[in-house]
Amino acid sequence: MVVYAALFLITILTARDFNHIVPGERRIFIVVLAALPLLGARVLFGVLAIFGGNVAARVLMAVVEEFLVVIAYTIVGLTTPKFREGQMDN
Repeated sequence: MVVYAALFLITILTARDFNHIVPGERRIFIVVLAALPLLGARVLFGVLAIFGGNVAARVLMAVVEEFLVVIAYTIVGLTTPKFREGQMDN
């Protein structure tokens, strides 16, 4: 829960500098922002699983979110342009 809160705080702090992010890498931030609620549901499920749970809750609150987050991160990671050494220096 603490790690999720830290990730949320870091994302909010990064949002302040969104205009300074290289345009090709803005998609990474947007995907992280979209993944936060899904990760939050996963954390919530982890807390609720301590008290018991059923298969439907596990599928809806854990498995689906994990698939969506992994797919989104994979797509963005594979489509983000690679910068060569010295290309970012201004």
